[in-house]
Amino acid sequence: MEHAGTCEACGETTSLQASPLPFDSEEMPRIIEHMRSHTWPPENSHFADVCLEGPKQLAQYDAEIDQLQRKVDSLKEKRQHLGTYVDACRSLFSAIRRLPNELLEKIFRMCSPLSARKMSDTDSPMQEADRLAKRYLFELTKVCSRWHGIVMNTPTLWSWVVVNPSLWLEPLHIEPPNKWDGHLRLLERSLEKSGACPLVVDFSVESIFSGAERALQMLMDQAGRWKRAYLRAPLDCFRNLGQLPMLELLHLSDDSSGDSDLYVFEAAPRLRHFEFRGLASRVPRVPWSQLESFLHWHVPMDPGELSSSLQLMHNLPNKGKFILDVDLDELEPPFALHPISSDLSALAMLLTACFDTVDLKGILQSIFEALTTPKLHTLELHRNWDAPAIPFWPHDAFAGFVERSSLGKSLTCFEIHIRITEGELLQCLAMFPLLETLVISDCTKESESVLVTDTLLGRLTIKAEADATTPPLIPALHFFSVSSILRFSDEVYWEFLLSRLESGKAAEKPFQARLYWLEPTERTFSAEMSSRIVALVRERRLQFDMGRDPDEPRRPE
Repeated sequence: MEHAGTCEACGETTSLQASPLPFDSEEMPRIIEHMRSHTWPPENSHFADVCLEGPKQLAQYDAEIDQLQRKVDSLKEKRQHLGTYVDACRSLFSAIRRLPNELLEKIFRMCSPLSARKMSDTDSPMQEADRLAKRYLFELTKVCSRWHGIVMNTPTLWSWVVVNPSLWLEPLHIEPPNKWDGHLRLLERSLEKSGACPLVVDFSVESIFSGAERALQMLMDQAGRWKRAYLRAPLDCFRNLGQLPMLELLHLSDDSSGDSDLYVFEAAPRLRHFEFRGLASRVPRVPWSQLESFLHWHVPMDPGELSSSLQLMHNLPNKGKFILDVDLDELEPPFALHPISSDLSALAMLLTACFDTVDLKGILQSIFEALTTPKLHTLELHRNWDAPAIPFWPHDAFAGFVERSSLGKSLTCFEIHIRITEGELLQCLAMFPLLETLVISDCTKESESVLVTDTLLGRLTIKAEADATTPPLIPALHFFSVSSILRFSDEVYWEFLLSRLESGKAAEKPFQARLYWLEPTERTFSAEMSSRIVALVRERRLQFDMGRDPDEPRRPE
């Protein structure tokens, strides 16, 4: 018969009583000793009683444990229900519920995955289907009815249309009947949901087939809403394209050869930026006179094609910017280019080189020897971060280009990210007394190619007349950005900053300085130096940014 008792551990009432069976921990060694021998326990020992009554006592303990476990489980369940209720009540006062729909819509757009807005060479057919279906948007609709309504009734969330029909085909590129009907329905839904708002269209196909034709026609039917268009397909596909009243940026990629007589892109009164990948002869007619920039991507290089590409700068208005992406590995100097004279105001080159065995310096030399740009105010020379080789600087050819073009009277912005010695850079900077913006980087760790040193900073420091042994370089400098392996001292950098802040130019607006480090280097200023810079920023005399170079590709973890 069970009798209520009190648990010695917690003081709670329990039906479980202490076991009447004797248990002595000191007796265990004696029991173990018996087991190691052949001695039989005495007949009057209590061991037999334990064997008989022990299982009953253990069962009582198990029953009590089960009962307590049920109580614990019940308490946990009640606690979970209460927690859910409390969280729900708190959610009623959540700050996100107070956000207006317009702000939530912007958050949704900013948080959209990159794969939903940009193609990749590694995209799979499944990823293409998810992108067409806007799956990430439908995940948001599951949060609450309000979010569901925002997603389904906000046209701008559906206005980024990315289509790659090449991924619709079977692995063997066979066209099964009606295979792409589902893809087309998804595309049609996005176009319908986007309403009348401007579209960003990204279309790419390797070879035209019926499904791709239907998709492209659906997009071209909405050409009046195109704001930015990235089109990678044969140009002949667009002959029936209508007017483009809203188009501001156009990217075309065409691998065909021969001359192009396509004129449909001329009907784009708002077009300001044009990018083209392919032969110069394939560039279609566009409203050149209104363009602000033209980028010729990945030019398939030989000297003749390079010359034809450079000749395209004549099409731009004087205020325009010409950007040339040059694959240096495909060229074999020496060669001469046709002389090119242009009143262009801005020129940029993206230089790709994978092999140091190529005469990279000779190629740039040929380009500079051909150019004359007397009204140039911006010159940028960029390296391709994804290519291992870094072009060398053709100093003599560049000096001739500067003298021929009288760049000392016009250049105000100079950006250089290729291999140049400190001495050559100092000579270049001495040619540009009107320079206001300077952006440079240490391209290698080799001593002769490290640019950002105490020597450079000292030459850029404006000193009092009594202390000045040489005149400072670029006295009008107002924006200075470096990507560096940080071989300079804090004090020299501080003296440079302070001297620029005390110049007459700094009184008009804050001096701007950017200091970025390149892997694997990293650096912070001393506490005193940091406090000085913070004070200048607070006084609005300095705009300063410091950190890892945002343009340098991240190394895999």
